[in-house]
Amino acid sequence: MTAATMTTKTSRLLHCTTNLACTPASVRIARTWVHQWLISDGAPEAVTTVAVQLTSELVANAAQWTGCSRVAIRLRVNNQRLRVDVEDGSRSLPVRLPADWDDENGRGLNVLQALADRWGVTVHPLGKAVWFELRVPAS
Repeated sequence: MTAATMTTKTSRLLHCTTNLACTPASVRIARTWVHQWLISDGAPEAVTTVAVQLTSELVANAAQWTGCSRVAIRLRVNNQRLRVDVEDGSRSLPVRLPADWDDENGRGLNVLQALADRWGVTVHPLGKAVWFELRVPAS
């Protein structure tokens, strides 16, 4: 489950982090965690839905492809930007796979490209973070 959660919240500023096992079971936990934080912050349902979907894609990719033991999820809302980082212990970059309409795998990065306003990968000495950003309309 959640090893540690750190939170800071001020007016339209939210920072929180959680660490999970890098397993398929953590996808559901990550989805719930992101959903709860964004709803409690008052994020619009449409933004929350997309953020939950993209986070689950990134955690699933980490669990399936990296061989890591832990994954860290960082969620930041700053004014009208939401950024989610999914960090794992692998320095291997994610690769887009061709996917046919009936394939069960290979769509994660395509979904990320289609739904995120921006996304990328930050490599560091102990692994990488795949991140995405979404615009949060003013409430």
